[in-house]
Amino acid sequence: MKRLALIASSLLLLSGGSAIAGKALTEADFKQKIVGHTLKWKQEKASGTVHFSKSGKITITFNNNKKMKKDSGRWAWRNGANCTRYNKLRNGKEKCTKVYFSGSGFRGASGSILTYK
Repeated sequence: MKRLALIASSLLLLSGGSAIAGKALTEADFKQKIVGHTLKWKQEKASGTVHFSKSGKITITFNNNKKMKKDSGRWAWRNGANCTRYNKLRNGKEKCTKVYFSGSGFRGASGSILTYK
């Protein structure tokens, strides 16, 4: 079994991927790699920036949305997922999403891509 894992990791590295790609972020990973940074996000045709502050505040901007250019709210880490609640987006309803390492950035389980700005 160890041999199979070593072969799979080697093939992933040779294909240009990372052995860590696809691994879910832990709370420590999230706080170190994402909190305090402004990231570019993209999901389908929508895009913008998002900033997770250490205080638990989140600010998001939208590039292609004429009705909403910016929103803010709160983020928290619960049960291995990033939970966000915005003032306007999703009518203020909280959504929790697992976040994964993906190449040089991150991928949300709902399909969003996050990269450093």
